[in-house]
Amino acid sequence: MPARTATARISPAVMKLSCPTNSPAAYADTRARWSARSKAARSSCRTAAATALAAKYLARPDGQTILICGCGEQAGPQLEALRALLPLQSGLCWDRDGERAKAVARTSKSLTAVEDLASAARTADLIVTCTTATEPFLTTDMVRPGTFVAAVGADNPQKSEIEPALMAASLVVTDSTAQC
Repeated sequence: MPARTATARISPAVMKLSCPTNSPAAYADTRARWSARSKAARSSCRTAAATALAAKYLARPDGQTILICGCGEQAGPQLEALRALLPLQSGLCWDRDGERAKAVARTSKSLTAVEDLASAARTADLIVTCTTATEPFLTTDMVRPGTFVAAVGADNPQKSEIEPALMAASLVVTDSTAQC
């Protein structure tokens, strides 16, 4: 049996490009020099920035309510990035572990923890799923037409957050289609 090697599942990097030429001006490889905690924080920020940028161009401009599904590392950066770009008025958070959702709501002070995912999803204009789920939990009957959904947790074939029928009925825009 071949020896197993330790390889990072996520290897984030940051590159700054000069305008208008798009030539590289700076590059930071987060695999080196930073602690594991710092690397995770940079990855969370990059993912949240990608979500916010997508929402800026793809979500309804009058969207006011966000639902964050999954109250781990991504919940805070996702909310912060989306609030920076969109006129959000209210926020909800849900996690399979209800105590985690309550803890995030207490910390953020701008989210309300919910237990009923289906009802919360039906009221949301934007939904961010950032979980490690292996089975879909967001279904077609939960999401209103025109709702922006950012499924950022399902980053490998073993993870799944969105029901296949919902994916099939949606306009899907990816930054890495191979991860879908």
